[in-house]
Amino acid sequence: MSQSPPLNALRAFETTARLGSFTRAAQELGVTPAAVGQQVRSLEARLGRTLFLRSGDGLTLMPYAANALADIQRGFDNLSQGYRSLSPDDEKQIISISVPPTFAIKWLVPRLHSFYERYPATELKFDTAMRFVDVGRGEVDLAIRFGSGRYPGLRKERLLDEWVLPLCAPMLCRGKDGLKHPSDLDRFSLLHIKGETADPNWLTWPKWAGSQDLEGQHFGQGPIFTQSSTALQAACEGQGIALCGISYALEDILAGKLYAPFGTECAVRTEYAYDMVYTPVRAEHPPVLAFRRWLKGEASKSRQRIGEYLAMRA
Repeated sequence: MSQSPPLNALRAFETTARLGSFTRAAQELGVTPAAVGQQVRSLEARLGRTLFLRSGDGLTLMPYAANALADIQRGFDNLSQGYRSLSPDDEKQIISISVPPTFAIKWLVPRLHSFYERYPATELKFDTAMRFVDVGRGEVDLAIRFGSGRYPGLRKERLLDEWVLPLCAPMLCRGKDGLKHPSDLDRFSLLHIKGETADPNWLTWPKWAGSQDLEGQHFGQGPIFTQSSTALQAACEGQGIALCGISYALEDILAGKLYAPFGTECAVRTEYAYDMVYTPVRAEHPPVLAFRRWLKGEASKSRQRIGEYLAMRA
């Protein structure tokens, strides 16, 4: 075909194929489902072939349409990159980054001064909201994800593995009535973290109690927090014992604000890990490349410190 491709219709097709329904595509595009359906039908009429198999169960992408989808998505990525290249040079130094809130607060932000010292002309824009940000569609330049490591269509670089273990303020372990053994936990408040991750191996108090052959309804009781940073702060204040990740708790541990009352032997490695993900189109953009290199260097130093702490077995 020598005609220019219909960009609006292709965008409707790409969004519908990615989300699996006209309704969800309409919500993302800010139009009605009927408008999305009309755009897809106009594309099918133009091509002379059906792109989706419609049934009572929903939409099924035809094989030849599925084969073309990746190329179309890359095309939109390239358009976004080309548009950004038209911007003034000073605007090119802005990097948008999606990062989990606890990881941002406890790990990333305390290290940013070293990045700004090396790259003072680069501005970092962080999205720390508890929502899905689509890196593939260019909503951000780069993301730090705590996940399974499977990110179709994106490049991935491993930053940190994670271990979870019980942590509390040192004051709770002092004196004859202090926390000495897991059997003492029924005298203390347990801090629960729920809803922050879908990791099937994330340690919860009932799961941890089972691994220690402990029984009792107490392990399901206590305050519930939706973010680890809040539970971590509560633990630092002596309000209870939390199950937290070493990656973002290590600085508080080394500073003496937190203590592992049962040693590091009970640390459990999670199934999920922290990865840096980005599109191939943005990979070599100079500010993004600079941030990637800096982030990998900081993660390498953190991995070493975590390994040394876990090896202490105390």
